[in-house]
Amino acid sequence: MTYAIYLRKSRKDDEVISGDTLSRHEKMLMDLADRMGIVIHEHDIYREIVSGESIEARPQMQRLLKAVEMRTYTAVLCIELERLSRGNGADQARILKAFQFSNTKIITLNKTYDLASDDEFDEEFFEFGLFMSRREYKTIKRRLLRGRLQSQQEGYFTGSTLPFGYGKMKNPEGKGYILVPNEQTPILQMIFRRYASGDLLADIVQDLNTAGIQTASTLNAKWSTNRVRDMLRNRVYIGEINVNKYAKNRRMEDGRIIETKRRNPDMQTVPGKHEPIIDMETWDKVQARFARFAPRINIDRSLKNPLASIMRCAECGKMMARRTYTHKGVSIPIIVCQSNRCVTRQSNLEMVENMVISALKKELERQQTILASYGNEKQDNSDDKTLEFLQAEIAKKDKMMERVDELYELGDYSRSKYLERSQKLQAQKADLMKQLEEIEKRISERDNNRKNAVPILTKVLDEYHTLDVKGKNDLLKMIIETITYRKHESGSDIEPELCFKLLI
Repeated sequence: MTYAIYLRKSRKDDEVISGDTLSRHEKMLMDLADRMGIVIHEHDIYREIVSGESIEARPQMQRLLKAVEMRTYTAVLCIELERLSRGNGADQARILKAFQFSNTKIITLNKTYDLASDDEFDEEFFEFGLFMSRREYKTIKRRLLRGRLQSQQEGYFTGSTLPFGYGKMKNPEGKGYILVPNEQTPILQMIFRRYASGDLLADIVQDLNTAGIQTASTLNAKWSTNRVRDMLRNRVYIGEINVNKYAKNRRMEDGRIIETKRRNPDMQTVPGKHEPIIDMETWDKVQARFARFAPRINIDRSLKNPLASIMRCAECGKMMARRTYTHKGVSIPIIVCQSNRCVTRQSNLEMVENMVISALKKELERQQTILASYGNEKQDNSDDKTLEFLQAEIAKKDKMMERVDELYELGDYSRSKYLERSQKLQAQKADLMKQLEEIEKRISERDNNRKNAVPILTKVLDEYHTLDVKGKNDLLKMIIETITYRKHESGSDIEPELCFKLLI
């Protein structure tokens, strides 16, 4: 019998308890396991560091559920039911189903839940507990959001990432944080002065990266023109606070809700409690310069690059972009690297597009040859041999566990020796099952790719030239994961080196 521990810290822990909550909870559950005569190994302890609402946002819960569904554990120990889920009804139903049909118990400090038993009380108590947990979570979330908005309206900083040039200090008069200048402030002021005096954004970015100056948000991240442009437009530097800077954008894909953040067009600014570090004269010069470059016509936002989000620069890793230049009155589309001063050279977009189609035609011929010989010629069956080996090893472990049970029933094994031996075998079997699952998935993908490669490639090549640019891009994304672009010599007739990573 094998047991696991699931640990997750909640918002309530941050508000009420100081110190390392996960370590405290782990000790409490290990003490409980000792009292019950349960041995729990390190690899069976799932420590959730992130505080996600849904199962998708909690990687350790995903690992645990997969193990439970494979009937790896006899029971899972946790502090309380609420630690398992505060997600929506679908998440709670998935957890209930996993524990119920795998006959895995849930052991808390106060109660043991057997969801697979004939007694429906445990199941009802479980569902009610998760329902109340969800209600409590929503109440806490609404309270935190109201408090955050109120603090912003009063001029306090509530963001998780500090703006470059500012640190923060606790408000000496009460709750909330106030922005204060730090060692980055002179650099921020230099950036504003340089742009106000006419320097190009690209030159400022290049100098910042050359000097090795760190950005505010990410360690070792490179400066970019977009990052600097956003800083130059941020009113926090003139003593204001942004209220509701971001808005949530929710959409449904394949039955799942995808949530992303976007800039809120209705964002407001209020006077902040902090002191400005940019004077109004410099600020006005910077904004006036931006206004001169503001577009005065409607821009066609439709996709014009069939290789968008597919082709990357081999040197810097950035996506290649479509640009145009005019030659003798004719506008010619080209593909270029977006990184400043990258050594990668541009190419004619039509030439690169034809190279991609030509490479896909060759791949189609190769796949047709493979399909014609599939089943007649000996294929690489290393995965199949590994599959047979794993299946045989799992069968051996099952027989060994049966023998351990038999020896325990005959009295040849003490309880402690039986628990130690059986748990060791269960852990070894779980590891073999995990390897087996990966091999089966790889074999399935290999066989599906062999069957689907030819019809998919044929569809792409037959329909490609009948579609608009977005249709071409969608079609290529069906079969291409990424293309690496490399070119060091200038010249419109020099072809780049393309390296493909296909989805088949």
